[in-house]
Amino acid sequence: AAAIHPRLGGGNRGRLGAAAFGVFAIGALLLVHTWHQRVSGVNLLDQWRSAHEARATETFASINSIRGSISIEPGRSMSASLNMTLKAPADHDLDHILLTLNPGMQLDKVALSGNEQVKHQFANGLLQIDHPLKAGASVNLELDYHGRPVTVFAYLDSAINLAKLKATDAQVGILGYYAGIFDRRYVALMPGIYWLPAAGIGVGRDDTRKRHQDYFSLDLSVEVPAAWTVAGPGKREDLGKNQGLARFRFAPPVKIPEAALIAAEFKSFATDIDGITFEVLVHPGHDSNFAVMADAREEVEQWVRDHLEVASDAGLAYPFRAFTLVEVPVTLRGFKGGWRLDTSLAAPAMVMMKETSFPTARFDFDFWNHFGNKRDYDQEGGKARIDRNRLISFFENDVSGGNLFSGAARSFFMDRTSAFGPDSIAMNYTMEQLATLMLSGHRSYFSAHMFVSINQSVRTVVMGRLGRTGINNAVDLLSTVNTARPEVWDTVLHTPLADLDPWKDPQRTIDVLTLKGGQMAQAIYDSMGADTVGELLARILEQHHGASYTRADVIAAGASISEDLGSMFRDWFNSTRLPGFVADHVQLFRLPDSDNGDKSYQLLLRIRNDEPVAGFTRVSWYMKAFGKEYDSKPMRVPGHAAVEFGMVSSKPPVSVHLLPYLSLNREGFNVKILNTQDIPVRKVEPFNGVREVPWDSGDDHRIFADDLDPGFRIIKSEKNDTMRLTGRSVETGMDQGLPVVIGPVLPSQWSRRVAITSWGRYRHTTAFIRAGAGNKRAVMPATLPNAGTWELEIHIPWLQMVTTGEDRGTWNLEIVSENGSQSVSYNAGAVDIGWNVVGEYQLPAGEVRVQFSDKTTGKAVMADAIAWSPVSRRNN
Repeated sequence: AAAIHPRLGGGNRGRLGAAAFGVFAIGALLLVHTWHQRVSGVNLLDQWRSAHEARATETFASINSIRGSISIEPGRSMSASLNMTLKAPADHDLDHILLTLNPGMQLDKVALSGNEQVKHQFANGLLQIDHPLKAGASVNLELDYHGRPVTVFAYLDSAINLAKLKATDAQVGILGYYAGIFDRRYVALMPGIYWLPAAGIGVGRDDTRKRHQDYFSLDLSVEVPAAWTVAGPGKREDLGKNQGLARFRFAPPVKIPEAALIAAEFKSFATDIDGITFEVLVHPGHDSNFAVMADAREEVEQWVRDHLEVASDAGLAYPFRAFTLVEVPVTLRGFKGGWRLDTSLAAPAMVMMKETSFPTARFDFDFWNHFGNKRDYDQEGGKARIDRNRLISFFENDVSGGNLFSGAARSFFMDRTSAFGPDSIAMNYTMEQLATLMLSGHRSYFSAHMFVSINQSVRTVVMGRLGRTGINNAVDLLSTVNTARPEVWDTVLHTPLADLDPWKDPQRTIDVLTLKGGQMAQAIYDSMGADTVGELLARILEQHHGASYTRADVIAAGASISEDLGSMFRDWFNSTRLPGFVADHVQLFRLPDSDNGDKSYQLLLRIRNDEPVAGFTRVSWYMKAFGKEYDSKPMRVPGHAAVEFGMVSSKPPVSVHLLPYLSLNREGFNVKILNTQDIPVRKVEPFNGVREVPWDSGDDHRIFADDLDPGFRIIKSEKNDTMRLTGRSVETGMDQGLPVVIGPVLPSQWSRRVAITSWGRYRHTTAFIRAGAGNKRAVMPATLPNAGTWELEIHIPWLQMVTTGEDRGTWNLEIVSENGSQSVSYNAGAVDIGWNVVGEYQLPAGEVRVQFSDKTTGKAVMADAIAWSPVSRRNN
């Protein structure tokens, strides 16, 4: 620019032009070089992956133990001297031994059983040792190597290839992009870069349907610069310093599936709880939060002690002598490969936290106190308890792979055993959730897939909060809104967990597992408690630690604890059948006053399961006098059975809801708004709890039509007064032909949303639309068995953005039958939430359609449900 348009009295124009051209050429060369490196890297990854996939049908020896030493020269090189024990499968002879090792390594020694070096080939990260091994036989391998690890050699079969992502999907990069780090200031030797040899090939390792998880014993000494500290699998033993180097030893007492080493100049904060060393390692400049939270230290330690005791009492003691929380750079990749893209920040006896997490979080600033709220520091435990809970909440709400509690839970169970077989993917997920629930009381939810569309994920969370879901935990909210999508439910209802193909749609698989396996784990935990969950996990570990288990093993372990528990695992994975709950016979009455004049109220309701499979549900009731909502304990209702729930309270509840777990209802729903103005008195024995009662299909003989019925449809009038169907087949964002709406939105097209106050046979949804010109109509057909006078009722739900009578206004309905059509002006704003009578109509037998026009004097029209009943029957 200076050459083309020089300043007055500027320098030599030719010289400026030459300099500009030179700078431009350098920039262009740098761009070409960067592009060439990128293409070369992609090609190299493809080459590595192809080499490994080509040997996917081979059978491999497993690694039973690794002993030796590692020396790290940060930023330059590392060297290893290992003695390994390998074992052939019990039913298969091997012609050779195959291992995966980082291609940046150079082999110095490959010897078997103390003999001289054996013939071998090492290329593309595959080390083939030409030595036959009989079925079930073992051999000792001495392996020495050195070099600088290639950190891009990792996760070869990852469902997301960071080098090939579209720009619109590149948000996943916020989870980090370096699979390992090896520079002069920081070293992260992650399992995924194969700095330690691994059995077999480097693809398909997370598909336990076909491949057993390997577990090996480890005894490793690590040498680093004298000022450095190392985090590894279990307790770090200090072996002293010599010649400017520090040496540490890691020898966990149990077999592990992988090992990570994190080394740098760290500042350590450690404590001993019940013989276990808990340590936090952070950058020396990132220690301010420890001073801020210092008063909460005893509270935190007691919380840890209590949870260790619960696990230990159930037979699931923590197996390592230490647990480390270590800071890692934000650039470290936080997810693994394979179909699941699971977190990589949890390794045996260790959880890694990004530098943008706790180390630099603003715990000195309490957002709660600065947004119109005030902490109650006079409560039990005071400020120390509040700060402890803030810390726990901080880690519980981590959805980027650094959830401390789900990571720690892996060390109790998942890092010690794994499922194998056709339904192992679902089994592993369910057991993972059970272990996390046992440790923290909350489930976990993470997959890098959701970060590909992070904007949509954030939107669903925000809309979920605005939609008043009642969920305050970010993990629970994110998992709820993601798994509530119709396409996820479609898969659950048509595909057994045992038949899931994770590679067909990895993100859908995660959501299906979260919905079905996660709900199963939640039902078990809520109904049977942490002790029973711990006992189940402990019994599986007792028989299968360091090896694999099957669903049959889990069924046997569950049945030994509870017949219900065994049957749940027996049915859950091979069936798509779900329970379906209906609540009826709701009664609220006042019991006789006590001798001292205290009042008491009895709530009773029947809960039917109209499907042939058992399920779990809870009852929730709102007490206006206390401004609180209360939940019952989970209750199991067998198939085609009913129970009666009873609750006695000092004040009358104003509403009652049913909260099923995994069921055809999909969501919780309102059972009844209770009349607390005129409560009858009955002299009966008070009843608290659950009891069996006779099951029948109910005594409501009205003829219903609902927005989810097959005959429900949307029509749009054109200028020539013809009709056409505007609904589409079910697809992403569609629910039985209608778009799904969440949050405070009034759509311009007929759309569907879940609403707990809606009517429904199982699901409780409403079709609705904002006020329009009257040419968009929803049609609810019903078939009347005989001609006569019929009464029409409409169910009015409470819907966000349509909360008052003025919002509803007057609706324009049309009743269409064989006799013609009749227009009805219905004042929806003048009636209550629930069922309301529209009028009586003389109608012929056969199909009768009620059409809801989008024309209204209010904000919106809602087509929830209608009911027809013969006037003669009603009068009788």
